[in-house]
Amino acid sequence: MSKPHFKKSEALPKIVAAYENGELQAQKAPTGRPCCYRGDGGTPCAIGLLIDDDTAKKWDERDDLGIPNSASVNALFRKGAASADDIDWFVAVQDTHDNWLQTGGNVQCIGSDKTYEQRFRELIGL
Repeated sequence: MSKPHFKKSEALPKIVAAYENGELQAQKAPTGRPCCYRGDGGTPCAIGLLIDDDTAKKWDERDDLGIPNSASVNALFRKGAASADDIDWFVAVQDTHDNWLQTGGNVQCIGSDKTYEQRFRELIGL
Protein backbone atom coordinates (compact mmCIF):
# COMPACT_ATOMS: atom_id res chain seq x y z
CA MET A 1 0.00 0.00 0.00
CA SER A 2 1.41 3.37 -0.95
CA LYS A 3 1.43 6.15 1.58
CA PRO A 4 -1.26 8.82 1.23
CA HIS A 5 -0.38 12.20 -0.22
CA PHE A 6 -2.87 14.87 0.83
CA LYS A 7 -3.70 17.79 -1.42
CA LYS A 8 -5.40 20.70 0.27
CA SER A 9 -7.43 21.49 -2.87
CA GLU A 10 -8.92 17.97 -2.78
CA ALA A 11 -9.21 17.66 1.00
CA LEU A 12 -10.87 20.99 1.74
CA PRO A 13 -14.22 20.30 0.01
CA LYS A 14 -14.43 16.87 1.67
CA ILE A 15 -13.75 18.31 5.13
CA VAL A 16 -16.23 21.16 4.57
CA ALA A 17 -18.93 18.71 3.40
CA ALA A 18 -18.35 16.42 6.39
CA TYR A 19 -18.55 19.39 8.76
CA GLU A 20 -21.70 20.77 7.13
CA ASN A 21 -23.33 17.30 7.26
CA GLY A 22 -22.38 16.82 10.93
CA GLU A 23 -20.29 13.72 10.18
CA LEU A 24 -17.05 14.49 12.06
CA GLN A 25 -16.16 12.83 15.37
CA ALA A 26 -16.05 16.22 17.09
CA GLN A 27 -19.72 16.68 16.13
CA LYS A 28 -20.92 13.16 17.00
CA ALA A 29 -18.76 11.69 19.78
CA PRO A 30 -19.07 12.61 23.45
CA THR A 31 -16.72 15.39 24.58
CA GLY A 32 -13.57 14.16 26.27
CA ARG A 33 -13.05 11.16 24.00
CA PRO A 34 -9.65 10.79 22.35
CA CYS A 35 -9.73 11.28 18.61
CA CYS A 36 -9.21 8.28 16.31
CA TYR A 37 -8.94 8.24 12.55
CA ARG A 38 -12.09 6.09 12.73
CA GLY A 39 -14.22 6.39 15.85
CA ASP A 40 -17.32 4.58 17.05
CA GLY A 41 -19.53 3.58 14.15
CA GLY A 42 -16.82 4.59 11.67
CA THR A 43 -17.07 8.33 12.32
CA PRO A 44 -13.96 10.00 10.91
CA CYS A 45 -11.76 12.72 12.25
CA ALA A 46 -10.78 15.57 9.92
CA ILE A 47 -7.86 13.65 8.39
CA GLY A 48 -9.52 10.25 8.85
CA LEU A 49 -12.17 11.02 6.27
CA LEU A 50 -9.41 11.35 3.66
CA ILE A 51 -8.04 7.82 4.09
CA ASP A 52 -9.40 4.33 3.52
CA ASP A 53 -10.49 2.03 6.35
CA ASP A 54 -7.32 -0.10 6.24
CA THR A 55 -5.04 2.94 6.56
CA ALA A 56 -7.24 4.37 9.35
CA LYS A 57 -6.98 1.09 11.29
CA LYS A 58 -3.21 0.97 10.82
CA TRP A 59 -2.76 4.59 11.90
CA ASP A 60 -5.07 4.16 14.89
CA GLU A 61 -2.96 1.21 16.07
CA ARG A 62 0.34 2.88 15.10
CA ASP A 63 2.33 -0.12 16.31
CA ASP A 64 4.42 -0.51 13.17
CA LEU A 65 5.10 3.23 12.95
CA GLY A 66 6.64 3.57 16.41
CA ILE A 67 4.32 6.49 17.19
CA PRO A 68 2.51 6.68 20.53
CA ASN A 69 -1.29 6.83 20.30
CA SER A 70 -1.30 10.32 21.81
CA ALA A 71 0.92 11.75 19.07
CA SER A 72 -0.54 14.27 16.66
CA VAL A 73 -0.96 13.81 12.95
CA ASN A 74 2.28 15.79 12.66
CA ALA A 75 4.13 12.64 13.79
CA LEU A 76 2.69 10.71 10.84
CA PHE A 77 4.20 13.24 8.46
CA ARG A 78 7.55 13.24 10.31
CA LYS A 79 7.68 9.42 10.22
CA GLY A 80 6.90 9.38 6.50
CA ALA A 81 3.55 7.59 6.83
CA ALA A 82 1.95 10.36 4.75
CA SER A 83 2.89 13.48 2.83
CA ALA A 84 1.02 16.66 1.99
CA ASP A 85 1.28 19.78 -0.11
CA ASP A 86 0.55 21.96 2.95
CA ILE A 87 1.57 20.02 6.05
CA ASP A 88 1.10 22.99 8.39
CA TRP A 89 -2.54 23.38 7.32
CA PHE A 90 -3.32 19.67 7.71
CA VAL A 91 -1.68 19.60 11.14
CA ALA A 92 -3.60 22.72 12.23
CA VAL A 93 -6.93 21.30 11.02
CA GLN A 94 -6.39 17.95 12.74
CA ASP A 95 -5.01 19.38 15.99
CA THR A 96 -7.92 21.83 16.18
CA HIS A 97 -10.37 18.98 15.52
CA ASP A 98 -8.73 16.89 18.27
CA ASN A 99 -8.89 19.71 20.80
CA TRP A 100 -12.51 20.44 19.84
CA LEU A 101 -13.40 16.78 20.42
CA GLN A 102 -11.52 16.53 23.71
CA THR A 103 -12.67 19.82 25.25
CA GLY A 104 -15.99 20.59 23.59
CA GLY A 105 -16.89 23.17 20.98
CA ASN A 106 -17.38 26.00 23.46
CA VAL A 107 -13.87 26.00 24.95
CA GLN A 108 -11.57 28.79 23.79
CA CYS A 109 -8.33 28.01 21.99
CA ILE A 110 -5.23 28.81 24.01
CA GLY A 111 -4.19 32.41 23.32
CA SER A 112 -7.29 33.19 21.26
CA ASP A 113 -10.79 34.55 21.67
CA LYS A 114 -12.12 31.80 19.36
CA THR A 115 -13.49 28.43 20.43
CA TYR A 116 -12.00 25.28 18.92
CA GLU A 117 -15.03 24.89 16.67
CA GLN A 118 -14.76 28.52 15.51
CA ARG A 119 -11.05 28.01 14.78
CA PHE A 120 -11.84 24.80 12.88
CA ARG A 121 -14.45 26.64 10.80
CA GLU A 122 -11.93 29.42 10.12
CA LEU A 123 -9.31 26.92 8.94
CA ILE A 124 -11.76 25.35 6.47
CA GLY A 125 -12.98 28.72 5.21
CA LEU A 126 -16.43 28.91 6.83
